[in-house]
Amino acid sequence: MFPLLLLHSIQQLQEERTLSAIHHIFIGKKSSQTFQDMHAYQLASFYGCYRTLKRSTIQEEVERLKRNGYVFENDEGRLQITQEGASYTQRHWHHYPFDYFGGKPYHSIDEVFSARLLLFIQTASNIAKGQRQFIPIEDNRHVLQWVKSFYATHQHDLTNVLNTLSDELYRILCSFPTEYAEIIVLRMTGFHRYGLSKEQLATKYGLTIHDISLLLTALNHYLLSNVVKQSTTYPMLYQFCRDGVRDIPLTKSGRQTRYWLLKGYSIDQITNIRHLKRSTIEDHLIEIALADPTFSISRFIPEEAVKHISQTANQLKTNKLKKIRESLDEDYSYFQIRLVLASLTKGNLK
Repeated sequence: MFPLLLLHSIQQLQEERTLSAIHHIFIGKKSSQTFQDMHAYQLASFYGCYRTLKRSTIQEEVERLKRNGYVFENDEGRLQITQEGASYTQRHWHHYPFDYFGGKPYHSIDEVFSARLLLFIQTASNIAKGQRQFIPIEDNRHVLQWVKSFYATHQHDLTNVLNTLSDELYRILCSFPTEYAEIIVLRMTGFHRYGLSKEQLATKYGLTIHDISLLLTALNHYLLSNVVKQSTTYPMLYQFCRDGVRDIPLTKSGRQTRYWLLKGYSIDQITNIRHLKRSTIEDHLIEIALADPTFSISRFIPEEAVKHISQTANQLKTNKLKKIRESLDEDYSYFQIRLVLASLTKGNLK
């Protein structure tokens, strides 16, 4: 699964970005360049898919792909997929649930949702059996506090809560292929029952630790997407993620900048209010343009400039800022070009 996703990503970059761009997308780096790259090269659904991935690990996998004849470095030092690599990807892509990945909308809540759910299942199932002393599977204090509060609210109706949760999980897991539903259940710890670790799951299913890490994220995203989109159907499960669901997925700082923008403040005014560099506020605008379909760039760049930049980018068929700017005789700033490209990518050019 990991080699396939890496091959696909290399192919999508069209030799216009380095391996670092892929690494930044996979680990969910919070930068405007990463946000723009993931949309420009149709990799948005894989944002944050493997947050613990080390740079050395991705480099090792690339070397293996080179030895297999699937990729090579061109004269500019950029990775390029071979015909053998493209054929391999096409043959095996459908064997894994790559379409389960949800990207940035679930990036900020997927781990919290899973940790809360698994810890509550452990806690409630043990207490329901009269066992009040056990070692919690989670040590994150925020997760522990949330589960403690949730349990305190529902402790007098614990049996009904467990039955409802069991029913919702059963119904939602019926929509999964059997093997994937089994993996989710095997992660759960209950009374006298211990969930399997990533290493144990990898051994059981003959996968690498990288494959199982990606697979668990994909399954978690698919579970989350069902819960969020059908919150009235799965009201109990929705409580485990409700406080993290955002209509527009932005970083905390990006949301603060958007707040001032909606009040009509200019970039310079927001820079002074927030005591941040202008370039940081500009990065937030790129993030907002990529995430908010209602966002208009007309406040920041004239209509003629928008047309000129968009036409040039389409003619050159590239996302390379330097190449576009040089073709425009450097009449526009990098920020203006990035803003237009961001709006073009999301199809909300206004």
